[in-house]
This record gives sequence, structure tokens and C-alpha cells, in this order.
Amino acid sequence: MKKHLFKCSVVLLFYLYLLPSYILHAQSAKIDSLKKLLLTAKEDTNKVNHLIQLCWEYRNIGDYDSGLNYGNAAL
Repeated sequence: MKKHLFKCSVVLLFYLYLLPSYILHAQSAKIDSLKKLLLTAKEDTNKVNHLIQLCWEYRNIGDYDSGLNYGNAAL
């Protein structure tokens, strides 16, 4: 019983260790994609929408200053 509990604990800790890096990588890829779209966007609603999405993505990863900058640019 103790061995099973130990194995479950090790597996759980392993996933908890890897999960944040996977999420941050996915967020980083989305931010990069939005930045590329922003470079080619015309000065219209699409550009504002990309800026708003960048604002939220930076907020989600805790980079509030960058999020605020993109949010203000969307205004």
C-alpha cells in the first residue's frame, strides 16, 4: 500500500513539475503568433482585437506591465 502511494505521489509531482512549463510554452507560442499578426494588420478593428488578445495573454502569464501596454495601445 505504501509503495503504491509513493508511486502515485511521484507521478503526481512529476506532472505538477512539467505542467507549468507546458502551459508557459503554449502561452509564449500564442503571444508570438499574435505579435506576427499585429505586424501585418491594418489600422482597423482586427489590429485592435489582436492588441486586446495580447493584453489578455500577458495578463494570464502574469506580465502585467506588457499587458497594460498592449491594452493602452488598443484604446
